[in-house]
Amino acid sequence: MKKFLFVVVGGIIILRRCFFVVTVNGTSMVPTLHSGQQILAMRVWSRHWLKKGQIAIAKPPGNHYPHLVIKRIVGLSGDRVEFEREIFHRELNASPQVEHHVTVVQPGYVFLKSDGYGADSRHWGAIPAKNVVGIMLFSLKNGHELTHLGLPTVTPRIELHEVYQEHK
Repeated sequence: MKKFLFVVVGGIIILRRCFFVVTVNGTSMVPTLHSGQQILAMRVWSRHWLKKGQIAIAKPPGNHYPHLVIKRIVGLSGDRVEFEREIFHRELNASPQVEHHVTVVQPGYVFLKSDGYGADSRHWGAIPAKNVVGIMLFSLKNGHELTHLGLPTVTPRIELHEVYQEHK
């Protein structure tokens, strides 16, 4: 009985340290993810786990954007990334101008992009790979399926700073 209890408690501790549930807040990842949707994410312990196409939970650079974000990895160290960015001129009251950019992701950095419209590396540049705290594994129909096991449930704009602090 003690052995069984040890295995159960040990399993819950491992689950809490390796995985967390994220509640999507916002529309920048539409059509892939929708506001209110819950996903299971795995904490990133090694930067070698990062791959293009993965959906990452990350801390953007600087203090002007204090919460974590959910974005897709589109560039890793050494990758050449092409992107367009719309520039709005308020004083002209005209249609936005589209600027074409090309960048090479520097070593130790990743380039993140929204699936929909939203702030991402096109606006703040590539971010340090160490700022990626988790990778989406899959979407949950009901996050309560896993939260009863004690997995932390977080919402990017409110609680993800706690996940980032644990990860440091």
